[in-house]
Amino acid sequence: MTIDQLENTIRREYGGAWFMLFHIVGGEHQFLPTGHKLTDKDYAEIKCRFGAGNGSYLTEEERRINQLRWKADRAEKSA
Repeated sequence: MTIDQLENTIRREYGGAWFMLFHIVGGEHQFLPTGHKLTDKDYAEIKCRFGAGNGSYLTEEERRINQLRWKADRAEKSA
């Protein structure tokens, strides 16, 4: 299935509730109704088409940096 076909199927058959139709399997996003697997890039495109963010993922390093900033903010507030 193409991204356009997936989008049309989600809109037509599932009322646009895209977020409940995917499961992560082996690092890919599986479209549960048909079993089609999407790469992170394709999944991000689907998210964008349904207005869920800008379609970019944080790298592991960015996640660690955010977590450290959060911990530092908490420490400052509790001090």
